[in-house]
Amino acid sequence: MSDSRSSDPRPNPVPFAGPADFAQALRRMQPRGRLWDGPDDSLMAQLRTAQTALLAQFSGRLAVLTETEAYPPTSIELLPVWEEAFGLPDPCTPLNPTIAERQQALGAKIAQNANLSRQTIINVAAALGYTVTITEYHAATADTLVADEPVYDPAWAFAWQVNAPEFTVEYLCADTGRADDPLASWGNTSLSCELQRLAPPGTYLIFSFGG
Repeated sequence: MSDSRSSDPRPNPVPFAGPADFAQALRRMQPRGRLWDGPDDSLMAQLRTAQTALLAQFSGRLAVLTETEAYPPTSIELLPVWEEAFGLPDPCTPLNPTIAERQQALGAKIAQNANLSRQTIINVAAALGYTVTITEYHAATADTLVADEPVYDPAWAFAWQVNAPEFTVEYLCADTGRADDPLASWGNTSLSCELQRLAPPGTYLIFSFGG
């Protein structure tokens, strides 16, 4: 493979063939003779150069689609298609969302497909850009009560608390932002909405922001 892909700006680019790779492959496949083995400025050499440029462009495009567009939370071009497949936008989607916010909402929807657990809730919050912890409560009993601990009645067994930052700042990302997107936005509305929807029936969800 050629070294041309080493300048790919993506963090973990999918390897793909460059013009030099295709040029070498075409030379191996072409017939032998004076017509085919002429100098670099010959008509056949120019034709081969044009072919390799087109093949390399196709290969690079395929790599981008495979790496970026095939994974919903990083998709840009196919983002509307992925959103439709997962029922987005929905009531928890912010008004006039940025590309990054749409990707986060999509990631959260995908995370919700897992079995509901403490880790699922943490993963959904992480997909939305929040780092949270979960506090669960248990009714006080004589054999488990420890001195100085609160005495919870049996109803607290159905309560759980999400601990999150008071404000989470989302900064504009150069590769996904649009001209009219704000440079930064903050708030926890999306988190509250998504987790309220995830809360199991019969439980009480408490939010502790800034704790």
